[in-house]
Amino acid sequence: MKKYKFKTKPFAHQKKALSNSWDKEYFALLMEQGTGKTKVIVDNAGMLFLEGEITGLIVTAPNGVQRAWVQDQIPYHLSSQIKTQSAYWKSGAGVIHKRTMEHNLFRSEEKSLRVLTINYEAFQIPEAVALVKRFLEKHRVMWALDESHRIKNLKRNTRSEKIINLSDKAAYRRILTGTYVTESPVDAYSQMLFLSENILNFDSVVAFRSHFCVLEDDKSPNIYAIMQRLRKQLMMKYRDAAKVDQMMKHKKPAVIAKDEAGRPMYRNLDELQRLVAPHSFRVLKKDCLDLPPKIYERRYVDLNSQQRSVYNQLRDEFIAEYENEIMAAPMAMTRLMRLQQITGGFFKTEGGDTISLGKVNPKIECLLEILEDCTGKVLVWARFKEELRLILNILRETYGHNSAVGYWGDIADKDKDHNKNRFTNDPECRFFVSQQRSGGTGLNGLQVADTEVYVSNTFSLIDRLQSEDRAHRSGSEIHKKVLIFDIEAVDTLDRKVIDSLIAKKELADEVVGDAPTKWV
Repeated sequence: MKKYKFKTKPFAHQKKALSNSWDKEYFALLMEQGTGKTKVIVDNAGMLFLEGEITGLIVTAPNGVQRAWVQDQIPYHLSSQIKTQSAYWKSGAGVIHKRTMEHNLFRSEEKSLRVLTINYEAFQIPEAVALVKRFLEKHRVMWALDESHRIKNLKRNTRSEKIINLSDKAAYRRILTGTYVTESPVDAYSQMLFLSENILNFDSVVAFRSHFCVLEDDKSPNIYAIMQRLRKQLMMKYRDAAKVDQMMKHKKPAVIAKDEAGRPMYRNLDELQRLVAPHSFRVLKKDCLDLPPKIYERRYVDLNSQQRSVYNQLRDEFIAEYENEIMAAPMAMTRLMRLQQITGGFFKTEGGDTISLGKVNPKIECLLEILEDCTGKVLVWARFKEELRLILNILRETYGHNSAVGYWGDIADKDKDHNKNRFTNDPECRFFVSQQRSGGTGLNGLQVADTEVYVSNTFSLIDRLQSEDRAHRSGSEIHKKVLIFDIEAVDTLDRKVIDSLIAKKELADEVVGDAPTKWV
């Protein structure tokens, strides 16, 4: 560890996490989102590489995050002592991307840390599984699962099972999550199994569930009703009572019992905590007093095929127009706005009609990925009303009608006030969906949120800063930290918009003498 020279200074809790874990064969970083788990893993890999313990790093992460590890996090945090050759998995990658992966991960003779980052969904693709297996066999690897609760559901032939089946090929294993148990103690089983079968010492998830959950008696009315429904389904399929009766002997459901208030009943949780504690490090944002008040992350998405086709065609037309004449500023901004609308999943015709582009909206999928890892209230910002309506509808479909409210220009003032008050005071209302200009200025009460997501931005720095600070109004907690995400569609105007905002913020900081802040 002494050989390693930090490129970015670690916070106190990150130093402690590294001290506790850096040379361990397996370890769980149970660090709340926004506390810097990524840096700990990057530095840990660098330390092990310098010690000659590993030659490769695999990071499995939510979709879109695997690209951020390669493009942002590793270059920013890894010591300058270490050269890397990296590649991220990309579904449907072209020939050039595949050649780059092959060279960087397997062919190059340069002495460097090889890094492969891959999303969880890829483990349903045989080619991706084969790539990971080959990498594990070629290199001595540390394998880290970012947001490891993605493998909590352990069933046959799922991504969770495939990851766990390959895990013993890694010399070092890490899991990273702030929410490794959310539904029940059973969530912990597969995550700990990825690390080592020696942590929990249970032969199966069935045995684990029986030990830590209070299960309903086989003769309970609920179990009886479940068995009757199951028998009916099997009879419709097989039409053979004897065969169905035989099958039913192996179909006893394990249902967690509930108390009089309807809450699931668990037991031996202190034992579970004792089993995990020696192999884990836990920290919350509120306990990290040296963290900056705002913590930034960028998530990357690829446009769907229809978006990409329309975007490229329109971009080329605008470039041709610009080359043949001097374009007035209002016209140029209109052109840029239309390109930005396409990255949001829609296109406005000259007649004013709105056309949806593709069945899958990459930015909305990314938003849902981010929210899956959030536990508190969230501010969701977007530029266009079409985006805002879509976001609001999707959130209500996913989390329930009362989970989200909207706040933008064509919503009546009395409804906007009602929505803001609901978000501020109603625990069931988790998401506030708004335009930066509408909800970002002079609006109190939004400091109940500790996460903000920018699905799209404007070029206005004042809109951005005002909206960011809705979670930092006076009255918020003294040491409150806010996590801020930007969703960027790759190879689009999104990069220019975000980079423009960063440049304006850096200029403003320099002029007024503020300390510069990292904005990923």
